[in-house]
Amino acid sequence: MTLRQLIDEMHNQNDKVVCLYHDTVLRYLYHRKRINYLGNFQQTRFYSLQMEKIIDRANKLKPLLIGNKIKNLILKNEEGKYISVYDSPSKYTILWFWDPDCGHCKKSTPKLVELYKKYDRTTLEVFAIGIMKEHELWVEFIKEKKLDWINLEDVNYQSNFRSDYDIRTTPVLILLNDNMEIIAKNITVETLEEVLDQIIEQEKKK
Repeated sequence: MTLRQLIDEMHNQNDKVVCLYHDTVLRYLYHRKRINYLGNFQQTRFYSLQMEKIIDRANKLKPLLIGNKIKNLILKNEEGKYISVYDSPSKYTILWFWDPDCGHCKKSTPKLVELYKKYDRTTLEVFAIGIMKEHELWVEFIKEKKLDWINLEDVNYQSNFRSDYDIRTTPVLILLNDNMEIIAKNITVETLEEVLDQIIEQEKKK
């Protein structure tokens, strides 16, 4: 699909389509180094507006491209102690953004718990970041589901992680290596185990 075809497709859909195509657009803009050209793109008013939307979105999401090192995330745990994601002791780290009121989160979180149990802590750690505003609901869900990984929250909105990590919906899963670089994202828990096993197997062959 060419960029022009992509824009035509967006024209026939709602704004959610822009989000669905963002990785494709980012690869086009940055890997082919066309951003300057596109910034000067002169077309009809419609195409100019669409290009502006795409470029703004691409600029926002560039730090979240696979291979990039994430911005550090420092939030409070259940005891009110600040924890840094950069201090993860594991070879691989999962960032799990979730909400106890989210239907998909209620279904996926227990599956992630089961996967978490299959790996030791030198291999895999989970930083589960609750995005809800109700501290008590968050703590209750953690206890009920026995979430023994690292649980973090920011009910007072003291950080900017929702914007930094582009959290528009839940759940959101990001897989990191020990350099805090993104190696997978926007995948399901079911797909995660297969991806992890493939990555670990590749590492063994090196």
